[in-house]
Amino acid sequence: MKKVLCAMLLVVVFSGAACAEKVGVLSRLDVPAEIFESGATPEIARKYVRTDVHTSNTAPSFTSYDSMVAMMMALNAGEVDVVNLPECVAEYVLRVNPHTEAKGFMLLNGWENLVMGLKEGNEPLRNKISATINDMVKDGTLSLLIRQYVQGPEAKDAKPAKFDVFEGAETLTVAVTGDFPPIDFVDDGGAAAGYNTAMLAELGRRLHMNIKLLYVNAASRAAALMSGKADVVFWFKMLTGQDEQFDIPEGIIITAPYYGWNKMFDIGIAK
Repeated sequence: MKKVLCAMLLVVVFSGAACAEKVGVLSRLDVPAEIFESGATPEIARKYVRTDVHTSNTAPSFTSYDSMVAMMMALNAGEVDVVNLPECVAEYVLRVNPHTEAKGFMLLNGWENLVMGLKEGNEPLRNKISATINDMVKDGTLSLLIRQYVQGPEAKDAKPAKFDVFEGAETLTVAVTGDFPPIDFVDDGGAAAGYNTAMLAELGRRLHMNIKLLYVNAASRAAALMSGKADVVFWFKMLTGQDEQFDIPEGIIITAPYYGWNKMFDIGIAK
């Protein structure tokens, strides 16, 4: 477990260590606060981070936030020097906040993947969702949605996806946070938008299920799932060279991945 926690920590340690003392990060569920305070040694770091990118021996201090909004407010107020974000989120922040700039980056030795989480015991539904995700990978649907909502030039103008309604069909309640633009966010009109909703709309069509969205903050994901308020929540998975994962509490099972990255950026205020 300790090694898994260190793997998580390295997502934020080395990029922040190269350029700042105070780093803002989004909350992780299974990582106690003292892990952030202790830092990580270069020996552990090199298992998970390419050492030709960052080789600093300095461990910064970390502040975790339960929402993207709170973290960005802290950056603007000078409470942290940088915020550490996946490449696609960093690009979004830079695009919509012209007063920010990239301060540094790091490459992981593996990929951090987006998956969905379900309550243990719901394996049949998990397997159906995973099979559908894999079909969407094979037929190119996910690549098209990623271009439309994340990576392509049209992504900045992408509209919220519309969900089909199937009379008499089962409803799948999915928790979204809005804390991961352009993957998962809430637009100016208060509607869930981004790649996650577009992918969910396609998933609902293929499964012939109605999709109901439940808004929660990042720290409430597990509670929403375990209490039965949500059937599915968006999660993360760290796939390192050792095929380890983190941020998945006991009692939660995960689907096949539907997006991933291996580069993290530190974003700060432009000078």
